[in-house]
Amino acid sequence: MLSIVSPDQRRNVTFSEDLAIDAALSACPALATFVLALLFGGFMFFQPWAIFGSLTHCVLGVLRGKTEGTLVLKALCLSVSSLFIAGIFGRPFASFVAITLGFTFVPAALGLWLRRSLHRSRPTAPPR
Repeated sequence: MLSIVSPDQRRNVTFSEDLAIDAALSACPALATFVLALLFGGFMFFQPWAIFGSLTHCVLGVLRGKTEGTLVLKALCLSVSSLFIAGIFGRPFASFVAITLGFTFVPAALGLWLRRSLHRSRPTAPPR
């Protein structure tokens, strides 16, 4: 069957627009982490924040893994909301941001890497 749209045709979204979308979507894991941490332990314990923050950022990394961009820059954009919140409310500043970076940046990078490695390992269909 003939088609006027080539499967190799790229989207009309630029790299900087993808990063802006990733930065805007970084509020989703922060909000989901907030809600889940309240349901499972509240503000008194650090464990719910660490567990759900890591899981939600990894899921977002998997969901946004097919978009363009370098792994490190995209993972940083996906965790920018949580880092912003940690920078405002965390005391002492440097240690709290470093801990937040470990629980958000690393899982986001892992999710991006998983999606991209799975996407690369799939065999492509031969052209018809």
